[in-house]
Amino acid sequence: MLKRMEEAGCPIAWVVADTVYGGNLDLRTWLEAHGYAYVLAVACDEPVGIVTPDGQRRRVEVRDVEALVLHEQEWQRLAMSEGTKGPRLFDWACVPILHRRARGWTPLAPHPPQSL
Repeated sequence: MLKRMEEAGCPIAWVVADTVYGGNLDLRTWLEAHGYAYVLAVACDEPVGIVTPDGQRRRVEVRDVEALVLHEQEWQRLAMSEGTKGPRLFDWACVPILHRRARGWTPLAPHPPQSL
C-alpha cells in the first residue's frame, strides 16, 4: 500500500504501526531505503543492535534495552488519545539502534515456536 501511495505521488510524512507491521523486516527496510520517518512497534523478543553507554556494540532483544541504556529521566509520558476514563498514557523513550547492515551487528537466531 505504501509503495502504491508513493508511486501515485501521495506525500508520506511518516509512518506509524503496531507490532503486526513492525515485525515485518521488509517493511522496515523499505521505509529506511526510501528515507521515511517511522515508528513501528516490535515484539519484546525482536533483536536489535545498540551501543551501550561504555561504547560497546551489543545485540540484544528489545526487552533488554531499557536496563542497558535508559535512565528514568529519559522517559516521557505522553497521551496518545482520549479514552473513556481520560487520556490514554504511554511511556516513550528514544534509543538509537544500529541498522542490521551496520558493521559488527549480527542477528540473533530466531526463536523456535512455543507450544501452547
